[in-house]
Amino acid sequence: MDKDLPKIEIYNSKRKLVLLLLFSFIFIVISILAFLHSSFYKKILFTVSLLFFLICFLVFIIQLLKSGKPIIILDENGIMYNILLKNKNIFVKWTDIREIYFSKTFIYLYLKEESSLSRNRKNPDEPIVFYMSELKMKKDTVIAMITFYFEKSTGVI
Repeated sequence: MDKDLPKIEIYNSKRKLVLLLLFSFIFIVISILAFLHSSFYKKILFTVSLLFFLICFLVFIIQLLKSGKPIIILDENGIMYNILLKNKNIFVKWTDIREIYFSKTFIYLYLKEESSLSRNRKNPDEPIVFYMSELKMKKDTVIAMITFYFEKSTGVI
């Protein structure tokens, strides 16, 4: 392991969260107005729409209130992911990771079979998934940093 790697904290983007709050609020208002001026069958549809956007709105408010905490923390020991809605952290040692896969909005950590985290999961073959859509940092930068820390800490480079 390389002790020269600095601790890096990655936060949610408050700007993105505020925009999501704004869009949710707009759709809540539209759903209420449409509900008031519609027939019975359409009211059911608008009620479902209203509930969906209210839930989204509440989730974004919670994320915004907790946006002072880093979402992802990288250091020489591993990667930590702060699950905002559950208010808990997942820490994965670099040496426990078999493979890392990145998609447009998610990070997938596939664990080695002998990993203690892997043994405690219902399905050890499923990856640990981190959501990275609302991060303050560009996705390419996050991917490059995670890849570098993983390779440097496991001795790949």
